[in-house]
Amino acid sequence: MSDRSWRKGEVHEALVGLYLRLNGYFTTGLIVHAPDWGKNRAQIDCLAIRHPNHAQPDRLVGPSPFLAPHDGRIDLLICEVKSAPEEVAFNDQLRTDPGVIEGVLKWAGVLKDHEIPRVARQLQPILSEGLSPRFPTR
Repeated sequence: MSDRSWRKGEVHEALVGLYLRLNGYFTTGLIVHAPDWGKNRAQIDCLAIRHPNHAQPDRLVGPSPFLAPHDGRIDLLICEVKSAPEEVAFNDQLRTDPGVIEGVLKWAGVLKDHEIPRVARQLQPILSEGLSPRFPTR
């Protein structure tokens, strides 16, 4: 048994990771490194990926309807975890620097290099919109 104390933010990040894992995602955090050694451009709380052929029938529980898989597609989630709903927003670098989004997409490896700038341009407005935490959209 561990005496480790968890901060509120760590608990929330762990719960997000567990929820996503139970819905078939591999999860990790990610630091997008800066060109200057020892510095970073952004930190992603949770990057999650689920492949189209995921199945876990022995659980006898299907995936969350909100995370229902799209047939034949890889699902990549960029997650920002906050403890207070009024603070829900992606970090400034992710919202304003297309190079950060491109770095995340390149690291994830689900797109060809020539596709990354176009997808990053499409994602940037979505990350900046300040979506309501009560009514997430797909």
